[in-house]
Amino acid sequence: MGVQLGLGAILDGNARVAQVDNDVGAGFAATVAASWLAVPEGEVRPFVLTGLSLGVSTAKAGADRLTAVDARLSVVVGKTFARVLTPYVAGRVFGGPVYWTIAGDSVVGGDSHHYSVGFGATLRPGAIDVFAEWMPLGERSVNVGVGWSF
Repeated sequence: MGVQLGLGAILDGNARVAQVDNDVGAGFAATVAASWLAVPEGEVRPFVLTGLSLGVSTAKAGADRLTAVDARLSVVVGKTFARVLTPYVAGRVFGGPVYWTIAGDSVVGGDSHHYSVGFGATLRPGAIDVFAEWMPLGERSVNVGVGWSF
């Protein structure tokens, strides 16, 4: 079992409400997560990793703020090559409220999709991890990052 804390930056985005695109600016995200290795990796067999995370993000959206709270369940299936490169496929289901002010009215909403499917890879040449992930189905996203294991 593993536990993870995360802090991140929101650089840019778009929120569509009633077929109108709204610019989402810079902000931050924070998460706490737990994972469990359901199927350990074998010589040929890929690993299966399950996880649960709770997160919050907030960003400037027009003259107001857009704040989202999120709970996610995930399954990741992957295989490590040469002890440093781990490509994987991932699927997630999630939900939580989104708080925003639109035209002076406080609004509580949710995601248009409550799932995400895609793939990624992690490169671990030592204590530093580099990862990239693309989720083209459901909630679409691109994530890149650097981590330090100690």
